[in-house]
Amino acid sequence: MNLLIVLCLLSVCGFRVSDEFPFFLNTQIINERIAEFSLSGSQRNICAVLSCCQGILSTPALAVIYTARQELIVELLSQLCWSACRQPGAVTPQLFEVIHLSLGHYLSLQQQQVNPRRAFGELTGHLLQPCLVLRHFLSGGTWTQTGQGQLRPVLGRDIRNQIEAVLRGGAFQPELLPSYKEELLDQQQGDSKMGAMKNLLAPLGTMIARLVDAGSCDPSLQALVVANSVALLYKLFVESYLKEGNQLLCFKVLPRLFGCLRISHLEEQKQALSVSDWTTELLVVEQLLNSVASNTIYNIAADRIRHGEAQFHFYRRLAELLLNHPQALVPAWFRCLKVLLSLNHMILEPDLDDLLASAWIDAEVTELRTQKAQEALIHMLFQTYAKLRQVPRLFEEVLGVLCRPAAEALRLPVLAAGPAPVLQECLPELPMSQVLDTWACVQERFQSLVLPGLQGDEDMALKSLSLSSLLYCVMVHARSLDAGSPLPVVRRTQQAMDGLLQGLVKPLLDLLRKPWPSAPELWQQKVGDSALLLAHTWAQVDTVLRLSCSPYRSEPGALAGAAPEPSGPLPLLPGVEAKHWEEIEEFTVQSNSLGRYCLEQLHLQRMKNTLLQASFQSEEALCALRRDAAYILGSGRASMIRGTSASWDGQVGTVSALTYPIAHWHLVMSNLMILTSYLGPDDLQYLASILLRTLPVSKAQEGSAEEEPDITLGKISQAVLHSPLFPEMQSLHSAFFLGLTPRCGSILCAAARRQPALLRQQLPWLFEEDYMVMAHWESRFVKVGSEGVEPRGEIAQNVLSLVRGDSPVQLEGEQLESTLQLLGVLSALQLDSLLAPCHVVGTFLEQLLQMLIQRKLSLGLNFGKILAFLSGHQLHSEVTSGKRSGNQTPLGQQLVLVSLTKVCQVLGPLVKEQKQQEEAPEVLPKLLEEAVLQAGALLQHCVAPGAPGRLPPAVISSVGSLLEAHVALRSRHSRTDVSKETDKGLSAYTALYQTIYAQVLLELPALVGDPPSFQAAVQFLTLFILVPELHPQKDSVCTSVFHSVRKVLADPAIPAQVVEEIEPHLGALFTQMLEAGTTEDFRMWLQCVLQGLDVSNLWRADLQAVLSAATLVKLLLTCPCSDEKARLFWHACPQMVTALTLQTREACQEQPSALALVGPVLEVLAALLRQGEGTISNPHHVSLAFSVLLTVPLDHLKPVEYGRIFSRAHNVLFSILQCHPKVMLKTIPSFLNCFHRLVCSVIHEGRQKDKGSAEDLPVVLECARLLERMYSHVAARAEEFRVFSPFMVAQYVVEAQKVTLYPAVKVLLQEGIYLILDLCIESDIQFLRASLQQGVRDVFKELHSDYVKYHKAKHEGEKRYAV
Repeated sequence: MNLLIVLCLLSVCGFRVSDEFPFFLNTQIINERIAEFSLSGSQRNICAVLSCCQGILSTPALAVIYTARQELIVELLSQLCWSACRQPGAVTPQLFEVIHLSLGHYLSLQQQQVNPRRAFGELTGHLLQPCLVLRHFLSGGTWTQTGQGQLRPVLGRDIRNQIEAVLRGGAFQPELLPSYKEELLDQQQGDSKMGAMKNLLAPLGTMIARLVDAGSCDPSLQALVVANSVALLYKLFVESYLKEGNQLLCFKVLPRLFGCLRISHLEEQKQALSVSDWTTELLVVEQLLNSVASNTIYNIAADRIRHGEAQFHFYRRLAELLLNHPQALVPAWFRCLKVLLSLNHMILEPDLDDLLASAWIDAEVTELRTQKAQEALIHMLFQTYAKLRQVPRLFEEVLGVLCRPAAEALRLPVLAAGPAPVLQECLPELPMSQVLDTWACVQERFQSLVLPGLQGDEDMALKSLSLSSLLYCVMVHARSLDAGSPLPVVRRTQQAMDGLLQGLVKPLLDLLRKPWPSAPELWQQKVGDSALLLAHTWAQVDTVLRLSCSPYRSEPGALAGAAPEPSGPLPLLPGVEAKHWEEIEEFTVQSNSLGRYCLEQLHLQRMKNTLLQASFQSEEALCALRRDAAYILGSGRASMIRGTSASWDGQVGTVSALTYPIAHWHLVMSNLMILTSYLGPDDLQYLASILLRTLPVSKAQEGSAEEEPDITLGKISQAVLHSPLFPEMQSLHSAFFLGLTPRCGSILCAAARRQPALLRQQLPWLFEEDYMVMAHWESRFVKVGSEGVEPRGEIAQNVLSLVRGDSPVQLEGEQLESTLQLLGVLSALQLDSLLAPCHVVGTFLEQLLQMLIQRKLSLGLNFGKILAFLSGHQLHSEVTSGKRSGNQTPLGQQLVLVSLTKVCQVLGPLVKEQKQQEEAPEVLPKLLEEAVLQAGALLQHCVAPGAPGRLPPAVISSVGSLLEAHVALRSRHSRTDVSKETDKGLSAYTALYQTIYAQVLLELPALVGDPPSFQAAVQFLTLFILVPELHPQKDSVCTSVFHSVRKVLADPAIPAQVVEEIEPHLGALFTQMLEAGTTEDFRMWLQCVLQGLDVSNLWRADLQAVLSAATLVKLLLTCPCSDEKARLFWHACPQMVTALTLQTREACQEQPSALALVGPVLEVLAALLRQGEGTISNPHHVSLAFSVLLTVPLDHLKPVEYGRIFSRAHNVLFSILQCHPKVMLKTIPSFLNCFHRLVCSVIHEGRQKDKGSAEDLPVVLECARLLERMYSHVAARAEEFRVFSPFMVAQYVVEAQKVTLYPAVKVLLQEGIYLILDLCIESDIQFLRASLQQGVRDVFKELHSDYVKYHKAKHEGEKRYAV
């Protein structure tokens, strides 16, 4: 130690030590101490030793102690690796730093090594085992998951990369290729220059011998290390030597490396492998096979013609191994079979039955990841045989497996959640001939093998259900016939349907007739399920064929009894008597199973068929519909009352006693639109109560329900509650709402600890428990009281008095929780979003009028009748005559007003665009004039001076339509005498329009909270500006409107989100203002905008003034204007840009105000730069944007805020790049600084975090896509950016090596940086390799390797193809 200290001091002082100085003595001491620690775990001076070692290796003048004699660094590296691996619990962070330094020095020596034999010998003799063991521990996260922070993830990744580089440089050098060929292909070395390699025989054998040598490791650890190393070694071999002609060589390595795995010699294993062992080994096999598939090592033709099917035979042996030892619990087992199938389907063809049995039919797959792997394998299996047009052949094998003698009770349903969707996806793509062949095959096996031995045999009963499920899937999900289908195919389909009904369905249904056989309960249930499933299948397919394929319906003599008797109800199934169905229904009552569900489906199918009949409204048909609806609902009533917490995958074949309630509820809720019309009040009340009871009662339950992939009762009920169709089913909606009342009343009654009589007196309807009594109260609520007081108002007053006074109700604990849950249900109903009556009537009337126009149904006559009806209404007559009765209500007046307004809205555009017709060309204009006069009179009454309060919404929406109608009439009659009358009519309403105009200007800020009213108000102002005759004389209308809008935008009570929503409505208004306003008006508006952008507003904390000014700039930019106004605007633009820059700098000093201001500022800046192309003459004002981009905050933001700020910053940068090329030429460094800041922020946000989830990943991905697009635009300007391309690449890799990115983010960024690498020339690449630091250099090498392998190769291939 003293010697080392002296050495360090001498080095620091600059003293030159002679080469004869015995440095190696000190290195030996260090190596011995480290070896002692690795073998015994002795901590003696280990920290001091590592510190000295780290100091030596990190100082170039001292590192020569090790690098001068290569065997010293090899020994050090070996001992360091063994120290970490043998004492995993005693390592220190410093040890990994020393290992990192040692690997870096050894890699430098290895790259300088001119003797490949020596490099190979050092690797296999000393470093192979310790490095592979260390890599195994690093890959498993041994030191990063302990929670003590022993190893930084970035350092661990760097060490793994270094180990791979050591392996590649030692074992897979280009000079070793002839030796590998000689060993694997029996090719003699013919190159005289390879004399140095003569004695290096069998490099692969040497390496494998060292790999499997268990002398230095525990056997269990050794097996894991070997498994994890095999795939790595094969990957490195393929990357190093795969090129045209070397595919066979790369394959020859595969069996040798596969032989290192334990599964390759299972017969020699004394103890069977555990599931975890199989998982480890199969993951390796999957990686090996993926390497073969992705690198096109296996070519079927070349292997058969040139190599005697050497590869095929190996893959066959591997397939036999996998199928002889099925591992259905391991997802990798399915994936290995999938890769083998993708290589060549003949690899698995000889064992197709075993494959289907072990991977599908007999496989017990319940875990989700395993289900996904199984689903992928079955999907590829069906796709492969569909391409080969051999799906019937595949089904023959499936049926062969299903019909084997087996313990059927232990099998999962043949069409569970995994295989069923796959089959359903493939079947529609099959030609009908293959579907019919498959159908016939299943039916033939059923009739010949299962049906004869079905009586009393439980095993056969289970097989019958499996075959029924298979046949259901084939028939229901295959592509249906249509009118254009070939007649032979139609006839064959009809024969198949007839054969199914007569040969399977009826014989199975006969087994359910009385007297029932004394068979086991399981047999009865499964036979019933099978029979009714096939009956339901036949009925459903028959209905579809009859609707879509007319030849099927018209074919003579098809099905006996298929046509129902005209006078009687439709049968559930042709040829099956009603008495027989009664016995079947009695049979299904015994159990809740698939049979009962299918019987419900049959009744539902009959309801649909009945509704398709012309006589569906007859009394007999209505009775039949009510019976079927009542049966469907009553069938599952008992099970729904009991309930279930299970889940269902949605497949018919998996309906069981446990999942039947879910399937039944799903059936009912999916067909509510059909059922509710034929259910009585009691049934509706029952439906509403079950719907309310099955809703998730807490946020936790809602979250767990969303995470559950399958269907649950809660999911179904919640979907109905949030469905837009639910309010349309008024009877059920009302029953549900009434069902909430007793629930609420019971809670309040229980909480009424004192004075319950007072509560009962004030809210009597809460205490009623009978549904009919509640209906009475509901009917009373809708009636208006004797003196205009509605009972609802009385109830509201009673509730308020309870709240304000000494309330007798005290909610605590569960009562409060239950009340909050009911309030949550009420909020989900969105009762406040229901349209007001006048809006509903208006919408209906508008649709009716549009329908008249579209169908051209006597427009003059029908519009005249509608207008006459409205004119003759009592309310309208009283208003126009000046009389007023006590029964008039504002709501009634508004209802008539809205109706007249709708007439004006529809007639106005029609009159304006109406072509001269031969008959009565002036009928519609006269009707429009009459409607305008009537609406105007009613409108004057509604806004009379005595009318209280603000303008009603109906008035605001009506006045714009009325003015638009006036404008339409003027436009039509501009050159006729009628125009004078029209102008008279318009002048008669001048005071009315001016009054409403002034009122709207005052109320505009308050109208923002009501979007329809605000939109109507803006529309009225836009039209008002169009008619100069209506403008007041003293003030400029455009300026008054501008100030009113400015007041709206500057109102701090209006949220920023609301301002963004109203901006589109203001665009048309500002366009009209710019067109009608004078130049002086526009100059004054610009002055107001510049005052709002002044930085003093920010100092006074008047943030809203700045934001309103920014919004006004955006609005002005969206409007076309005259040359003079445009000149004024762009003359003020430099002041705007400067003001925006100052605002950003000031705001970013205070983070709370920065986020609110920066987004709008960036948006305005981007718009100015984009539209100022060729107009902003001073480059300085463009370059000011760069200072803004360097100031905006991008760190510590929420995902939504980050995405918004990032996209706007990107838009500013993109506007400069696209619209100001001359400025770009002089400011490229500034541009790249801003762009690099965006890149750094995406890399930081897109890193894989130690804690938390990836919920913000979609936002980061969108930002990464924007960067990729920016990279592409930069690359498109190669001449300008080529000099800077190495700098951009270096910046990227420096940031990327600091973190581990999410793969999706990394792919997008790499695609962009590949385009920049296209600009780099070879000298740039060499410069980067030489100048980057070690860790960054490794990242760059990996990046460049992927660039060459994927991006460059792809584009060169595209170029060759183009040529």
